[in-house]
Amino acid sequence: TTPAQGITVTPQTPQNITFQWQLKNPPPGGFTNVEYLLKLYEITDNSINPMNSISANKVLKIYETGTTTPITTTNFNYNITQTLLEEGKRYAWTITIREKNGRQSFKNDGVSQVG
Repeated sequence: TTPAQGITVTPQTPQNITFQWQLKNPPPGGFTNVEYLLKLYEITDNSINPMNSISANKVLKIYETGTTTPITTTNFNYNITQTLLEEGKRYAWTITIREKNGRQSFKNDGVSQVG
């Protein structure tokens, strides 16, 4: 839900961007057994629609939350400890949900639409 589709994020010093999302349908058993991975990409082709940039391989992955330390809430604060973003560049991101024990499968392998 944040950052919203197509908006320009105002640069801050120090860097501080909140990514926030919500599930359309809660997984069986609620939210206690799931974790999330955030992947952030720089879009390398300014003529491409950001929604198609990842599937068209017109991106460069610049950040991914660690699989050993996944996110357990539906938000993430991207700050100065992560790769610095450059003003004027375009970025795309996805969230992947997975069940901690690997027993639950999710639509689209748990990968969100592109933000």
